[in-house]
Amino acid sequence: MAARAASIACPARTHGDRRPRPEPDSRDPSGYDASLRSNASPGAVAYRIHWRDTWTNDWQRRQTVGNATQFVLSNISIDDFVFGIAAIGADGHESLISAYVSAIRQDPEVKVIK
Repeated sequence: MAARAASIACPARTHGDRRPRPEPDSRDPSGYDASLRSNASPGAVAYRIHWRDTWTNDWQRRQTVGNATQFVLSNISIDDFVFGIAAIGADGHESLISAYVSAIRQDPEVKVIK
């Protein structure tokens, strides 16, 4: 029953949905702060930033930031935490958390010398 209630609270996503994608932007303004940005999610009235220590599996902290796609978490290093973001709809339902994952890097071409 609890799983069914959760599925009602958080509607399933389709392939075409635009979820917010968090990106650690920089360490500005102090050189230590986490400056984060994300793309906007249609229908969102607020966003909630989640973060956790790099060695844990569960989100440990969260902060609701309103309808902002850029936000600075003071005194929180982007090197020490994993960040995620969820969109909050007008009805108060929260989307699944989208964690920051770096883009897949292309392997450089390797030249074989004979």
